[in-house]
Amino acid sequence: MQKNSIFQDQKISHNIIYDLLEKNKEKGVSITELVELSRLTRSAVRIILAKFEGAGLVVIRPAGMTKLYFINN
Repeated sequence: MQKNSIFQDQKISHNIIYDLLEKNKEKGVSITELVELSRLTRSAVRIILAKFEGAGLVVIRPAGMTKLYFINN
């Protein structure tokens, strides 16, 4: 696999997660829901969310035993 292909795959994965967060911006989305909807691995989703959190793109709100992720407006 070429280096450019890996970066393209990462960009697509990031876009998938961002689009799902955008579509569910009113109610938020858990990691489990993102994994099911995106068909990415749990670790891949967690890494993407950590990057988004570091960039200030998402807000995390606890909801019982889970965390809900929202687009940061």
